[in-house]
Amino acid sequence: MNKKWILNYADKQKYKYIKNEAIICLGSLLGTPDKFLEFSKTLYKNLKENLKDIDQGNNNYMLFYENFLNDYLIKSDNSGFMITIGNTKNEKISYYSEDNILNFNG
Repeated sequence: MNKKWILNYADKQKYKYIKNEAIICLGSLLGTPDKFLEFSKTLYKNLKENLKDIDQGNNNYMLFYENFLNDYLIKSDNSGFMITIGNTKNEKISYYSEDNILNFNG
């Protein structure tokens, strides 16, 4: 689905540039309020111009092709204080206690 969503926004050449990147959910990003506001305004403008677009595809296009990730925001690699495990197999998840999950570095 992510490929289809990205191709709704980007042409095939642009897609080839970012196709090997991990898909990033907006909920998995950190940044300053100013940077998120700038990112959000650009995302909104892009979505408004291309009404068939899905925010997930546009989000990833912006992060990798337009370098928002390198210049503005950081993503979780599941080794720090932020962890995203929505698509992680349960056997790869380590629990510290009933209410706490360990990051991938333990």
